[in-house]
Order: sequence, then C-alpha cells, then structure tokens
Amino acid sequence: MKSEIESINEKGMWILVPRPKDRQVITSKWLLRRKLNPDISLHRHKARLVARGFNQVASIDFHETFSPNLIITSLRTTIGLAAQLNLIHQIDR
Repeated sequence: MKSEIESINEKGMWILVPRPKDRQVITSKWLLRRKLNPDISLHRHKARLVARGFNQVASIDFHETFSPNLIITSLRTTIGLAAQLNLIHQIDR
C-alpha cells in the first residue's frame, strides 16, 4: 500500500483541496490481490486504491468524465493528419 501511495504522489494524480460545505466526500477503498507465478507460488502482493464514485451526481459533483479508450480510427486519422502537416519524421512498425 505504501508503494501505491508513493506512486500516486509522484505522478501528481491528486491534489488535496478543502471540501465544499454542500458536497459529500468521495470515499475510497483498497483492492488487494495476490499475484501468482505460473507454478502457483506467490509472486507479490498488489494493492490498488480506487475511488468509490457511485454516490456522485452528474452536473453536481462532476462536469467531465474521462475514459482512456483508444479508437483505432481516431488514431489513424490523427497520424494521417500529422503526416500531411509534416509533423512526423519517422514511425516504426
């Protein structure tokens, strides 16, 4: 857990801000998992801190959402546009 918190702090994934008086605090919980080797011996323990955002209300508690999914058509369009504008010098396959 300590290494997970250090990693979060190093990457600047959150900033501590005062809670507005009319808002609830978003709670979090630890997900703990054992990573195993192919022979089923213990490789390491893994801990992940996750926000429990299911009690948030859209447009009140948040205004944007982010999903890190990649649509291949968007990637091809972006690379094609960058190539037309001479922004790409080399791409390895």
